[in-house]
Amino acid sequence: MISDFDRANLDSILVGHGDWFTAHLLRLIAKADPVNRARLRAAFPAEVQAFESWRGDDNARHSVRVSDVA
Repeated sequence: MISDFDRANLDSILVGHGDWFTAHLLRLIAKADPVNRARLRAAFPAEVQAFESWRGDDNARHSVRVSDVA
């Protein structure tokens, strides 16, 4: 589950602030291509959703499903 702090500070986390697990995970999600982001979504749905909301593409999570990449 993503913390309120991480959600509120996503901008600074994505540019390198933070060395905790979720900060590294959010940066990984940002770098992932759609197929790998779908894989990450299977394990970390709240974190991927937070990133997609921050990026402004809330509907992107429907573009690639885990079953499409398994």
